[in-house]
Amino acid sequence: VPYENACLNHYYCTPNKLFDFVSVGLPILASDLPELKKVVETYGVGRLLTSLEPATIAQELDTMLSNLEPYRQNMLLAQQTYNWEKEGAKLIQLYQGLQ
Repeated sequence: VPYENACLNHYYCTPNKLFDFVSVGLPILASDLPELKKVVETYGVGRLLTSLEPATIAQELDTMLSNLEPYRQNMLLAQQTYNWEKEGAKLIQLYQGLQ
């Protein structure tokens, strides 16, 4: 999830692919932006990029791929939080509050 800090939309983004990766158990390599950082660091499901330079991305990817087991274990915890059953209930509650 390499996003350039080019605007507030990117700065505070939590793109669908972030949660798609969690749902299928893929470790995340993300830009060091507040909301991405919150998910990655809270659950330990990946690594944060210090730069978007290709060499940095390649190095971080190699580091992450050299030891996937901790990310796989942590992903199970993240999946208990970020799933449709929990998020859907929040959406239904929001809709019910509009009535």
